[in-house]
Amino acid sequence: MRSGHRSLTKCVRAVLSLSVFLSLVGCLPTSPMLGNPEKSRIDPDLNGLWVDAEEPGVVLFEPFDKRTWLMTYAGFDFNDEACGVEDVVDEPDELIDTEPQVPADADLAAEVIIEIVDVESDDYRELLELIAAHGIECFDASGETLVLKAWRTQIGKQAFMTWEPKGTFDEEYGFAPTEWLNFRVDKPDADTLSLEMVNFGHEGFEGIEALEKLGEEEPPYSPRTLKAATRAAERVIRKNIDDDELFEEAFEFHRVPADNVDFFAAILDEVWDW
Repeated sequence: MRSGHRSLTKCVRAVLSLSVFLSLVGCLPTSPMLGNPEKSRIDPDLNGLWVDAEEPGVVLFEPFDKRTWLMTYAGFDFNDEACGVEDVVDEPDELIDTEPQVPADADLAAEVIIEIVDVESDDYRELLELIAAHGIECFDASGETLVLKAWRTQIGKQAFMTWEPKGTFDEEYGFAPTEWLNFRVDKPDADTLSLEMVNFGHEGFEGIEALEKLGEEEPPYSPRTLKAATRAAERVIRKNIDDDELFEEAFEFHRVPADNVDFFAAILDEVWDW
């Protein structure tokens, strides 16, 4: 049932942005959620805006209640015409020390003549100040928008996070959730968030009856089936938690600096056309 899961997720992760990856969740083998969102507790330190370290995108962790987050992901692109771009530079590192000049009036941003910054730089965090300096008129929402429900689970001494896609509807089973992504949470420092996806292709998950039943059952899943699969998955993770093969390559996010919050909040406003 789960053969090929590891190679597929690694391939997708290597070539696609987070938003496109999430849009392909339905193509992956069924995996259960971890924990129980009704018994979870959010980590307030994660609240707020984070920026994708590899792709131009912003993530908002908005507390829905004390237990879960409403998580929004919005991608964005440079609007060359609006920015008045004249030159393209191949070495963005040359501009890292440039003093950002944010127009006092956002409407004036379109009149600013700038050199485009390569947003695929290996160190995206170092470009945040420069990106903010260009003004909101220089950016377009890319249309890559996702809404998820997220919650934390403690397994052993390590924290995990589950993402449940929202804003979906099926004529056969309505709003019932059918897919989840699970990650080990690591915070190397206060402003960096690393999420390693659980690899359900790991040999420890092979031959587990509760997981096989979940994969065979048509959604919406019965509470009994889902609960059994969750417990089984947590037992495997607890047993193999020190095995690096249990986790995929990490998604990394950086906290949006306080001086740039208004700018990235405006990206979300553009997505929802508020």
